[in-house]
Order: sequence, then C-alpha cells, then structure tokens
Amino acid sequence: EKSIGNQEFYKQFFTTPMSVNHCVESMAIPTFSHRDYPPLAVLGYLLSYSYLHQAIRERGGAYGAGVSINENGTFGFYSYRDPNFLQTYNTFEKSLNWAKEGSFTENDLREAKLLAFSRIDRPLDASSVGLLPFTREINEEQWNSMRQGMINAKREDIIRVCDEYAYSALSNGKTARVVMGSATYSAECHKNGWTQSTPLDFLANQQQMNKLFLFLHNLIQQKKKK
Repeated sequence: EKSIGNQEFYKQFFTTPMSVNHCVESMAIPTFSHRDYPPLAVLGYLLSYSYLHQAIRERGGAYGAGVSINENGTFGFYSYRDPNFLQTYNTFEKSLNWAKEGSFTENDLREAKLLAFSRIDRPLDASSVGLLPFTREINEEQWNSMRQGMINAKREDIIRVCDEYAYSALSNGKTARVVMGSATYSAECHKNGWTQSTPLDFLANQQQMNKLFLFLHNLIQQKKKK
C-alpha cells in the first residue's frame, strides 16, 4: 500500500479458491454537483464500450469489464471472471492514455452518450421513483443539469477531465487496487509489490481494519469538503 498524506491507497490481492479473478481499481473524482461530473460520466461509458469491452472481454477472455462512476465521487474500473491479472491493470492504464490522447472518434463519443442515456433515462418502477432525491439528495433540477452537461460534453471536455482526474490519479499512484482471485498468482503478486491475504485473515487483522476505516473516513471527509 502507498500513503498519500493521511490517505491509504491499497494494492490488495485476496487469494481465494476461484480459478479466475475479479479486479477493481478506483479513484476519487468530483461529486455529482460539480461541473466536471457529466463529462466524467460520458468518459466512463466511452472507456467501457469503445475500449475495455474489446480489450478485456473479447481479447482477454474476461466475462465482463468496464467503468463504474457514482454520484459520491468515485471512478472505478472493474473486470470479473477474468483469467488475467496484471495485464488487466495495464489495459486500464492504456484505456486512459487512449482517451487522453484523443484517439476516439466522434462516433465513439456519440455512442457513449447514447449508452449513457439508455441507462439514466430507463423507465423506473413506481417504488423507485422517489429513491433518488431521498437516498442521494439529488433533486430534479440537479438531475436535468447533469443530463444537459452530458449532452453538451465535447471531445475536448472528455480529454481534459480524463487527463485532470483519472490519468493524473493513476500516474501519481492515487488509486486503490483490489483483486479477489486465484492463489496461482501468488508469486506474481509478490514480485509486483501486492499485499496478499485471504478475506478472513484481512477481516481478522485489527490493524488492517483500522486502516480500512481510516481510508473510508478520510474519503468521506474529502467528499464533504468538495
């Protein structure tokens, strides 16, 4: 793990009986109300469907891969049922470089927006209609402002937010990496500086749990300041 001030950034590999890996890499970004959140949301769909799907699922053999972004300010890569490990993290990095360099087409950007709206504008059942303002404190005006921001996001906006937030975090070691995976990768983990444990050992280790709670506390405080 790597310390940045009071923040802890993990490279944690949990060994399990599984023969495949579930990989995550996350970083902090602005929250929902920030003007850069809409282009970051579009960036997530752009990376997911114009790069990661082909590189990690179709060529790498994973069951799925993509980017998940939430309103609280987390941008996270993921892959699941993935036969690879370090190769997948290299692909996460390459995808950001691809976007930062503007290697995507206008058609890629248009498709990313269409996919984004197919998710955020999907019909809701009656029981879910009031959940967004109640659980996330997002009103209709804020939601519509975010939607308009996604519509207006231009090529240069995507390149800028990719460089300023995601690529910058990755380049400066300000990301957290966690894998639930196969014990056959133990030697590879050790050689590349990953902390290894079983899930139960991690939960039983009071020092590790204290670090985890400190990480979550600092993350929450950071979001409140924004």
